[in-house]
Amino acid sequence: MDNIKKRDAELSRKKILDAAETLFAQKGYHLTTLTEIAELSGLSRTTPSYFFGNKEMLYKKVIEHLIEDEKNYVDKLVIEDKVTVEALKTILARHIDYTFKHPNLTKILVTESLNKNRQEWILSFFPDMISWSHKYLSDAKEMGIIRQDIDINTLWLNAMAMAWLPIITQDTFLKLMDKDFTEQEFIDNHKKQVETLIFESILA
Repeated sequence: MDNIKKRDAELSRKKILDAAETLFAQKGYHLTTLTEIAELSGLSRTTPSYFFGNKEMLYKKVIEHLIEDEKNYVDKLVIEDKVTVEALKTILARHIDYTFKHPNLTKILVTESLNKNRQEWILSFFPDMISWSHKYLSDAKEMGIIRQDIDINTLWLNAMAMAWLPIITQDTFLKLMDKDFTEQEFIDNHKKQVETLIFESILA
């Protein structure tokens, strides 16, 4: 019986997190209510508060989960001896794959970046998000793979911008172009172009 209760509780938590992720990405933090999250999850109105306390705590958990999930997905690649160009290309490709399969993280981060009424605590997530993705770039620069005049922070920002743009412009430019970023052909072409633009400009 205890195992059944535990399994049911875990399922309820996942339903709430999934619903919250969807609504926060669509409407932003301030326009989303716990009642809407409960309705979308198919659970009672009090369930989100029961598991997560309040909306802010639930929002933190959603962002924390998404960032950690991407980190684990991208970082499955283990560089045993030294950084190589192919390893860097694989990391970039995995980031783009994750971004397109889980666009809500990008939508939430962009919304928060543009929102003057943002939750200031969200900034606490960024140092870790940046540091683990900088690791291989910094190592590559020290090894002479990347040109010494390349600024790692600017490189990271440019890579993120190119990776995220199709998601950000889903209902504007992509719609006018009649493109769908969920189609595999589009994803493959996008990865190839981003890889070419970045690596042809940074390699020593």
